Amino acid sequence: GIGMADELGPNEQAIQRDLAALGKRDKELAKSGLAQMALTLARGLDSDSSLTSKAMASKALADTLGELRELAPAKKEDDKVDELGSRRKARRAKAAS
Repeated sequence: GIGMADELGPNEQAIQRDLAALGKRDKELAKSGLAQMALTLARGLDSDSSLTSKAMASKALADTLGELRELAPAKKEDDKVDELGSRRKARRAKAAS
């Protein structure tokens, strides 16, 4: 809702950004139970829980994020060299015709 971002702790905000980026590659994965677990763990890190609890949550969150990244489709990299090569190839094809 409105003003909700102000109520979120820094870890939860960071995980929401990570999940938004993940959603560009795989919307369903970004809404999955695993994604929800990541948000819940981040909330735990932002809470007033004990240092031991936070350490355990940090480890679990790192593992969860790693699993989400492994499940996501490969990120398409915008390779400038490939882009320049494609342009050159198009120019040469146009010049040859």
